[in-house]
Amino acid sequence: MTSALVARLSRVAKEPPFRLLAKQVLSVAPVSVRVKSEWDAVSRPNYLAGVLAAADQAGREGISAVSVIEFAEPAASAPGICCD
Repeated sequence: MTSALVARLSRVAKEPPFRLLAKQVLSVAPVSVRVKSEWDAVSRPNYLAGVLAAADQAGREGISAVSVIEFAEPAASAPGICCD
């Protein structure tokens, strides 16, 4: 009974407009990164999807840890990170 109720609530929460509320709650809730990824409750979900895919691949290959580095050109309006 409880799992059926949770499944129903989860389906309802994924429908607009409830999804927007659920996304906001999950963005600050102490839930796993995978849950946040499923709901796009992060600032850059496209980056997270790639990182999780790489972590999954590493796990399948028996690698216990991965390092992630983002290479990006600073935006013109951003404060200087490496240059003045």
